[in-house]
Amino acid sequence: MSKLPTNDQALINFLKQNRPTAPEATSDLEERIIAAIDTDDPVLSESISTHPSVATKTLRLVSSLIAVGLTLFWMGYRLVSSSSLSPSEQSQLEGFIESNWNGAMEETQETSWLTIPDNSQD
Repeated sequence: MSKLPTNDQALINFLKQNRPTAPEATSDLEERIIAAIDTDDPVLSESISTHPSVATKTLRLVSSLIAVGLTLFWMGYRLVSSSSLSPSEQSQLEGFIESNWNGAMEETQETSWLTIPDNSQD
């Protein structure tokens, strides 16, 4: 860690002259807060209420609508801009899928999954 320069006396003097003063605390502040909490003042109870304000509800609604709108726009764009295959590419893909399906369903000596090989010597 590097040491701070010692020739910053001008900065130190500036900060000392312009530092803010803390407000003085009143001696009965805690009692006033407890008394305000204990009262049944409707204005105070609304401000302390755990229910979200109208602005918070509106913000949640607007942000949700924006998210839903962007998602629907993205999905619609993907559907519209999806590339369609040319007839030759489509026939190649169909042939590939069909040959793989037939190869997977074909029973051969090596890949017979349905029969249990008999290893007994007669």
